[in-house]
Amino acid sequence: MTLFEYVQRGGPIMYILILANIISFTIIIWKYLVLSGEKKNINALADNLLNSMKSESEGQLSFEYAKERIEHHVHSLEKGLNIVKITATTSPLLGLLGTVLGILVAFETISAQGLGKPELFASGIAMALITTAGGLLVAIPNNIFYNFLTSSLNNIQMKLEEILIPKINNSGK
Repeated sequence: MTLFEYVQRGGPIMYILILANIISFTIIIWKYLVLSGEKKNINALADNLLNSMKSESEGQLSFEYAKERIEHHVHSLEKGLNIVKITATTSPLLGLLGTVLGILVAFETISAQGLGKPELFASGIAMALITTAGGLLVAIPNNIFYNFLTSSLNNIQMKLEEILIPKINNSGK
């Protein structure tokens, strides 16, 4: 059986899962590229932040202001990651919905035609199992990549703080 046949047997829930996965993986690739660029140019980024803080604060820099600016920058880098998180958390629920619908179809088939044709009952069960597997296949990698990207953001924030805080302390002297 081909992948397309599995998707067809899984019903409409599978198409929703595929669409969510395409959107999520597009964001994952985009964020990976953005965060990789930020990591490579962390020193230049720190200098840009320091210069903009100096011009905005008229030379009076504080530790609190620097932390606030770093958090603001990191928050701007987080945009889009909520979609990855939502995909990771809702995909198993969509798979479960497909499971319930598949079981419902199986029982409706039994009530309409009896147990004389088990292949009709089996198609509803197959739909249930396929959507469960589909939900998990979407959720697991999205959860892994969400955690990886969040960890990268935390590393960027820590490195910015490590670079900027000593420079701010030195500029106040």
